[in-house]
Amino acid sequence: MKSESKFAFPSKNFRKLLVAIFALVSFSSFATENKGFDNEISLFKIERNRDCDEVIYNVKITDNRIRRCKNPLHIFWQLNSGNSETKPLTLIQKKYGYGVNITKELPNEIHFTIAALPNQPFIVKEIKSGTLKAFTNIDNQEIAVNSISISFVEGTKWTAEISYVQLNGTDADTNKEIEKIIQP
Repeated sequence: MKSESKFAFPSKNFRKLLVAIFALVSFSSFATENKGFDNEISLFKIERNRDCDEVIYNVKITDNRIRRCKNPLHIFWQLNSGNSETKPLTLIQKKYGYGVNITKELPNEIHFTIAALPNQPFIVKEIKSGTLKAFTNIDNQEIAVNSISISFVEGTKWTAEISYVQLNGTDADTNKEIEKIIQP
């Protein structure tokens, strides 16, 4: 004698409906994660002597304040050598080159280092005009960072042998343009 199960699998259409509802709920949860996100402020860029592509460092903001989220800094490639598209960093580039390690977060302030410059701390903070800017200290000078230029050793296309790193910015006290060499 065959025993009959009282459990019946839902019809195929009902299962499709469940999958669609799950997808909508999942998508709407993901979409609301960015609720209130207004904009990004450009902090600085990294230029290299290998090509004209740049790594851009932005801070995400909401209501002119640093957005509190998992990744408040948005770092990406601006590919100027092609059709000016943007691309995310690869995992290797994040880990060993251009990625950041956030060391401290305060209200409207982020402390971080760049993977390739772990001994050179940076701070994103509000300046007098009310906007946000990245700062670092070199030789006891606080410098608002505009750009960083990396000079690779000639003939090292597939390796990262660096000749020097030059920081271009503005002295926070005197407002004078300044260039400093950072030892990699």
